[in-house]
Amino acid sequence: MDYQKNVSLPNITTNDVYYRRQLSMYTFNIHVLATGRSYFFCYPETTSKKGSKEVMSFLHYFIVHCLDKSVKHLSIFCDSAGGQNKNYNMIKFAYFLTHKSKLLDSVSFTFPVRGHSYMECDKNFGVVKLKTRMELPNDFYNLLISARSKPEPFIVVNVEQQPEIVRNWVDFLSNGNYKKTAPFKIQEIREFKTSSDKGSIQYRPNYNGLFYNSIITQKNKKNQLVMPKCQENEFYMPPSAYQGLTTGNHQKYSDLQVLKEFCSHQAKSYFNSLPH
Repeated sequence: MDYQKNVSLPNITTNDVYYRRQLSMYTFNIHVLATGRSYFFCYPETTSKKGSKEVMSFLHYFIVHCLDKSVKHLSIFCDSAGGQNKNYNMIKFAYFLTHKSKLLDSVSFTFPVRGHSYMECDKNFGVVKLKTRMELPNDFYNLLISARSKPEPFIVVNVEQQPEIVRNWVDFLSNGNYKKTAPFKIQEIREFKTSSDKGSIQYRPNYNGLFYNSIITQKNKKNQLVMPKCQENEFYMPPSAYQGLTTGNHQKYSDLQVLKEFCSHQAKSYFNSLPH
């Protein structure tokens, strides 16, 4: 899984567009190595941001709605971006998947060496012709759908139409059930994993050495948040991360109002509706 570089809209080849601030489109790709199926979670910057809560939300949506129910052991490959993938929030989230929601029996994360990996996500990004003229987010969504035909077209999830996908996992996992800080240096690890039959996080600073074990849950019951017991196959979910559109940059909003003159009538209406 990985984020694509930001795509700016409107994508029109004029000097006025090139030298002004544009609307950024964010794209998060999850590629299933077993089947070749690829999911793109797309949204403009006014819908959500690009942090760890977004990555956890998209991964949880993928596990619940897209992943085959027979899969109980999930291996994830991603880069070492500290604000998105390689952080304590993601470690707690992996523990939540195997011990709280029990959606999976085990989850492992592998972080390739920077500059020495070529993941399938990079291959997917390479087939998207970003120089195509685009005015609206829908133009970008349609471009992604038509970018690949074999083994099957990309599956695009429009987060702008389903903002409830993005949930506040960061605050939800900071409820006192886990230690405030990680008991090991996260940036030094190459792999970590957790399984339902072990109450610890296993990690190692290489790809072929021994795993170290560490407990991330709190022993002090007084600090833990007590919740009513759920029924079988049920678990608590965090609330939505954002209420309505996120506030944008005022200067960018001003530039977009100028750029809309170069767009179609439909695009003008869309840029008028953006927050500022």
